[in-house]
Amino acid sequence: MAKSYGRCMQIIYKKSAAPYGARAAILLCLLISGTANAVDVKRHKQEGPDVISASTHVAATPALLLAALEQPCHVIQWMPDLIDVRPLPDDAQPGQRIYMLTRGNLFASPRDAINRFIRHGQSPTIIEMRSEPDALPRQSGVIRIPFARARWSIFAAEDTTLVTYQQEVAAGGNVPQWLADQYSLRHVTRALESLTTYVATLSTADCSHPVRPVRPGES
Repeated sequence: MAKSYGRCMQIIYKKSAAPYGARAAILLCLLISGTANAVDVKRHKQEGPDVISASTHVAATPALLLAALEQPCHVIQWMPDLIDVRPLPDDAQPGQRIYMLTRGNLFASPRDAINRFIRHGQSPTIIEMRSEPDALPRQSGVIRIPFARARWSIFAAEDTTLVTYQQEVAAGGNVPQWLADQYSLRHVTRALESLTTYVATLSTADCSHPVRPVRPGES
């Protein structure tokens, strides 16, 4: 279970403060506990989009985790199916608006979203997100996410960082909400597993990869 993964992280990572200690610890703990067990994901059914919540421990400082969550050149490295992410010009409202585009497949069209992120607090640090679907004109062949709301909470723990996540998302288009909720459950699991592995490789918050947006149809 996720608790055994977190305990493993506390025991193993504690024994080495060197940068490679975090990477070695997380890889070993993922092998011991199983990747699927490293992330605790739950679905809370309700009217409208269900609430998908998840939590896990990561082998990174809160500062590195925040960089991985907030900087587009990091986000595109770990977020599943994301092919374009870029900040939009500031406006009079607080927070940062981000444009995000995910790839399509044989069964679904590409989808995009304009999300506003607002960070506040320190213990824990909270990142709140809400969608603003009418902030940009819609693109032909791309379905705009009509509603999304999410919240990241980051807690500094002994030797690790605890991250919790919660979202409600309506997929838009012709996808029924029950099917969108099932997809969200899988997507959140994949995203946190990918984030957990990615941040364990980081030694600096600076991005080392330039962001080159991949357009629909490119491989």
